[in-house]
Amino acid sequence: MTMWGNDIRMKFVGDAKILRRNFVIDL
Repeated sequence: MTMWGNDIRMKFVGDAKILRRNFVIDL
């Protein structure tokens, strides 16, 4: 359960970084 939660968190952080990068590129 801990590994699953950690994996979801890492995926969320990765998606956030990608969204932030795209947002900066759009600006």
